[in-house]
Amino acid sequence: MIVSSKSSIPIDQIAKDAKTTLWYQVFPGPDAKAQIAKAVDAGCKAVFITVGHIAQMAIVKSAAASLAPNAVLPVPSSIRRPLP
Repeated sequence: MIVSSKSSIPIDQIAKDAKTTLWYQVFPGPDAKAQIAKAVDAGCKAVFITVGHIAQMAIVKSAAASLAPNAVLPVPSSIRRPLP
């Protein structure tokens, strides 16, 4: 099950009652690192960071590097090059 960081129910409560593997989706922002840490502590097996703008990639890379130094951050080809 994929749980959004925008869920009205906290991830730890969802994880407590979950009967399946949890993945977590989060948006970059000032509290993303704390949200990711809570999700990992709650037992989420994967974290997906939704990036709506290329400027957010710096936030994503910083958060990921501090939480999972060996994490792979694939960058979609559509944002690898400047848009026309």
